[in-house]
Amino acid sequence: MNFGTRLKGLRKEKKLSQLELSKALDIANSSLSLYESNKRFPDQEILKKIADFFDVSIDYLLAYSDHRSDALQATRAFHAIDLYGLGDEDIQKIDEYVDFLKAKKANKL
Repeated sequence: MNFGTRLKGLRKEKKLSQLELSKALDIANSSLSLYESNKRFPDQEILKKIADFFDVSIDYLLAYSDHRSDALQATRAFHAIDLYGLGDEDIQKIDEYVDFLKAKKANKL
């Protein structure tokens, strides 16, 4: 996977056209098209705008990580659970279950 593929996938998840996304990001539609086809790469400012818009980490955008947010990585490290191969939703469910168990234990004390 690469940046362009990931960007296009995120855009399609939100059911946005290239024109709609380019307007939301305040960039030229042609620039977005070039990003998605990996013919051009955004500068740091635009990369941050894209990450913020989709609420994902820059590592996820760059395909360095399959976890959409840094918070999920922190959760994994905090709980020391091997989550390799699980998706973001699965990890979130595990985090919620750990919180449930902690609350349950706190109520028994």
